[in-house]
Amino acid sequence: MIRKLSAAAVSLGLMILLYVSLDVDAVGRALGRADPPLLIVSLLLLLPPLAASAWRLSWMAPPSIRPGRWQAFKLISLACAFNLALPSKFGDLSKAVFLGSGRDRGLRHALALVLFEKGWDLLGLLACGFMAVLLSGPEHLPASAAWVLGGLLALGTGLMGFRRLPGIVLRPVGRLFGRDLSPFDAAWEELLARSYRSRKAIAALVLGSIVIWLMHLLQIWTMARALHIPLPFLEGAAVLTVAVLAGLLPFTLAGIGTRDAALVLLLSPYADSPTAAALGLLFVIRLVLPAMIGVALMPRQLTTLGRLLRHPTRVEAP
Repeated sequence: MIRKLSAAAVSLGLMILLYVSLDVDAVGRALGRADPPLLIVSLLLLLPPLAASAWRLSWMAPPSIRPGRWQAFKLISLACAFNLALPSKFGDLSKAVFLGSGRDRGLRHALALVLFEKGWDLLGLLACGFMAVLLSGPEHLPASAAWVLGGLLALGTGLMGFRRLPGIVLRPVGRLFGRDLSPFDAAWEELLARSYRSRKAIAALVLGSIVIWLMHLLQIWTMARALHIPLPFLEGAAVLTVAVLAGLLPFTLAGIGTRDAALVLLLSPYADSPTAAALGLLFVIRLVLPAMIGVALMPRQLTTLGRLLRHPTRVEAP
């Protein structure tokens, strides 16, 4: 609870600092000038990357815990609801609780799967941003941005094949749920062997992760265009990647504050500060809508998981 309140306080403080320097009425006017049809299209574009992520999760999962694509879609939407309350996408751990069905062995495989999925999700974002920075040229972002994104991409690619990674990253999660989750190596190696079993499988994983983030960036770019921000797509993909990465920093709530400040700063060549801040508010809407879908589709699971997170040693996942 202290961590949640701290993240909420940091987000609130950053938003106050941002909006003190802005004309709030101008932000409202920027939202009022938005193109309604294009804004509706941008919100509908949320569905394709969610559906593609559900396909990828089902494809990645071991047979013992593999969800159907519809179930995977519901789990991803439910995780979006928890991501609104937890920093740095920790809400995605909810998928592991339900996929593992409360069994230690199943939970180990499910946690390894979630780590693998989110790792490749981040790699897809970094790859899109790196390619966009290279193709758009140094006049939109400094050349150092390409080095940073490229370095993170290379490091992440190496880690996704590192056999000891789950034990380092996920063992503390086991303590959260009051379970011994130390023997991750077997589950992780099995996952690596299945996912990297052939060149076609690797190509499907790489291309799928990149396409998913291209769809996400297209959706955010469409929101920007709905606000009449004259942002070319390549430049937009580069700028928006950095803004999304800023929102993943672990000391804010759902990225609120850091992402908004990054948008105002990075979009300054294309839009005034109130319009960029309006895009930040629309960004919150794109986080809330999938969360609403998850709550609507899985209300009982949401309640059960909430009890589990409050009392991890007393409640078994369904």
